[in-house]
Amino acid sequence: MRSPEEILDDAGVPYRRHDHVPVATVAEILEALPYPAEEHAKTLAFDADGRSVLVALRGSDRLRYGALARALGVARDRISPLSPDRVRGELGLEPGGVCPLADAAGVVVLVDRRVADLPRLFCGSGRADATLELTGDDLVAVSGASVVDVAAEP
Repeated sequence: MRSPEEILDDAGVPYRRHDHVPVATVAEILEALPYPAEEHAKTLAFDADGRSVLVALRGSDRLRYGALARALGVARDRISPLSPDRVRGELGLEPGGVCPLADAAGVVVLVDRRVADLPRLFCGSGRADATLELTGDDLVAVSGASVVDVAAEP
C-alpha cells in the first residue's frame, strides 16, 4: 500500500509535512500543533454495512450520524467505528494519523463540505507523528471523495 505522502507525490499535489510528537486525539493535535481546529480535518473510520468508510470533517465539528447514514445509503445501525486493527490492516493507516488518503480497494471516502472549502487544511499523514498540509480542493481530488454535508451546525 502507498502511504498518503506517496499518493500525493504520485498525483503531483503540493503539500507540506509537519513532524511532531505522536498524537491520538484532536485535543492532543491542537496542543501539539499551532493551527486552529477549523483548519484541521479529522478523519473518522467506520464500517458501514461491510464497507470501510473514511469521513473527514473539521476538528471543531461533530458528525451527524443520520446524515452519514443517508450519504452512504445505509441504516444508522449498520454504521460502527472501524477497529484500530482494521484501520492498520485494511487501510494501512496508524490510529492517530488516519486521513482520507488510503490506498485500499473499495474504501468509501467522504469529505464534509466545510473541509472541501478550506484553502488550507491540516490532516493526518497515516502516522501519529506527522500532519499533512494541503488545500481542500486537492484533498477531495486526490482522495476521490464525495463532498457531503455531515457536520452538525455549530
